[in-house]
Amino acid sequence: VFLERLILEASSKNNNKKLKFVRAIDAGAGVGRITKHILLKRYNTVQLVEGDSGWSKRSKTYLGRKRAARCTFTCSRIEELDQDSDDSSRIDLIWLQWTLQYLTDADAVETLKNLGALLILRTGILVVKENRPYGAARQ
Repeated sequence: VFLERLILEASSKNNNKKLKFVRAIDAGAGVGRITKHILLKRYNTVQLVEGDSGWSKRSKTYLGRKRAARCTFTCSRIEELDQDSDDSSRIDLIWLQWTLQYLTDADAVETLKNLGALLILRTGILVVKENRPYGAARQ
């Protein structure tokens, strides 16, 4: 439901033209739960970006051969992600989950700017999901 609302809003900003669901990035992909249960149900291809090589390797197994064939796997820190920025390689959606909390404020701001530059103009969607520790865990 959440993603459906975002897509409707992006569509309305584009004169209600039907949006294409071609390319997505799962940043901080871990084992690939978001890719498996959300992104591959909507997008043709997904790039899983994970800084931990162990998680990156496990994601191929978790997704299974058929789903993994529609994915590319990048073992990289999100702030070091290097992508082409020409119009043909723009991204429809970037799902950024549980990664910014590990960056300095300056790196987080720079990373968000860089990711925003990869999105399709006017209709690209950047989803940010983070945890914020409370109480003793915050100290």
